[in-house]
Amino acid sequence: ADVAPAAGTPGAKAAYRDCSDAAADFLGGPVRGARVAVQVVWPTRAGWAGGARWFRCDVTTADLDGRGRVSRTGSLAGELTHASPLRLACFDPEVSGGTVTAMTAVACGEAHRAEFAGLWTAPDISYARLESDTGLSAGGCRSAIARFAGLPDDSELQFRSGWISYNPTRAEWLSGERLVRCFIYFSERTFNRSLKNAGPGVLPVR
Repeated sequence: ADVAPAAGTPGAKAAYRDCSDAAADFLGGPVRGARVAVQVVWPTRAGWAGGARWFRCDVTTADLDGRGRVSRTGSLAGELTHASPLRLACFDPEVSGGTVTAMTAVACGEAHRAEFAGLWTAPDISYARLESDTGLSAGGCRSAIARFAGLPDDSELQFRSGWISYNPTRAEWLSGERLVRCFIYFSERTFNRSLKNAGPGVLPVR
């Protein structure tokens, strides 16, 4: 090719898959389970024209929405092999008009109203539909929550807890990322423990 692969092309998606795998090995855990983002770096246009055909895989700390970047001291190598603060766990969210405006990480032993429950794999649809189809996200995240909290994945789940989802960024979506982050959420109840395998006794139908 005359230029490096453009976003959304098979070549760009293949590079992102390779980089995601390399990042998981480097970090010691799955990237989408932490406040970390993967970046593929291509040669400059001049470098490509001169014959460069490499791509570089970078990892960086990032906000939950994948947009903000946070400076840090020290390497990320092996960061997810231990109880890292970058691992997604418990959060105290701020919600206004049904929109999450902030997610503050807190220790699970402290009062909180949300916890990372897992991931669901979105279908290969347009990014616009992913962003607008809340029913699709609700179904995917409720199933992730049921698995995480040891709850029946049925029509009554919506009366046991709420949910919050964080989609990949548009750039990640074009690169082939389909894993959506899901959080179990309560508008009024607070917990001072993890809800992993909590079961129907802790999370009854309300």
